[in-house]
Amino acid sequence: VWGFVLWRATRSGCGGAQKWADPPDWVAQRPSIPGYYIGISSANKAQFGDEASSTAKKRALADMAGQIRVVIESTSILHTTQFQGVAGQNFSERISSASAEDLEEYELAGTYEDANDQWAYYRLSKATYERIRNERKMATLEIAGGYWISAENARTEGRVAAALDFYIRALESMEAYWGELNEWKAPGGTLALDRACLDGITQLLSGLQLQPAVTEMALSFADRYQGTLACAVRFGGKPAAQIPVWSRYSRGTLPKTASLSTNSEGTCTFEVGQFEPGVKSSELRLEIRLDDLAPRLKDSPVQRLIQSLPTPTVTV
Repeated sequence: VWGFVLWRATRSGCGGAQKWADPPDWVAQRPSIPGYYIGISSANKAQFGDEASSTAKKRALADMAGQIRVVIESTSILHTTQFQGVAGQNFSERISSASAEDLEEYELAGTYEDANDQWAYYRLSKATYERIRNERKMATLEIAGGYWISAENARTEGRVAAALDFYIRALESMEAYWGELNEWKAPGGTLALDRACLDGITQLLSGLQLQPAVTEMALSFADRYQGTLACAVRFGGKPAAQIPVWSRYSRGTLPKTASLSTNSEGTCTFEVGQFEPGVKSSELRLEIRLDDLAPRLKDSPVQRLIQSLPTPTVTV
């Protein structure tokens, strides 16, 4: 019954009118088969013409993919607690974007047509689907694991921007599996790879230090109320080169902003001046901003995972 079924129209009578076979049970009532996902749909002949059969099949595959998404979504949300502070719905929305193109090794269990419509019926073994999905996931984790190793090496060497970029790439490659338990066999033992990447990013940011040369500076008439402020950035107690530092201070009515990168000695120097008459005091805010440190975040889905992490900030 579950093999490939092709219903053919037969002709009878002198007028050559078509007599269609009775529809199979699955057309009238959707079956429920333990151990299988199913997809059934139809397409109107008058509307789709010669494309009615292919349209019905595409719709049936989409219907089956929809059934699978519900199952994945309902189980994955159970594991979203590994992403602290991130709403579970973000993951369900990502997972629900899967499509029929993700399916493999499904079977065409039946087709049927009558005077008005073409029907198609697909099925896919749940065990087969899980096997294929696990194989894809393991291959993905191997790629992400390679990025994680590169990130760890860069962090050890004090290459902050490079390490952050590798961590982000690792998380991006795992996007389809966010919210699931992503255990990977690392050289030192098994770890939750997504959690390890997030921990690495947190440690990177917490290890950065902004150290202005002074916490207060006085500008005099003799210097035309202008001066310079040196700022050092250190990571793990050592100078950190190529770290972008953003600054902002009020000159009166209009603020002035600037962004500089630290040199090989981990320092940069900001020009302060151009104050409007009557200004007695101001505050200069220095900050290492995440978007500047990792430009790829601008168009990365990882941004919503880490955008709330604190970054170093000081005021002079």
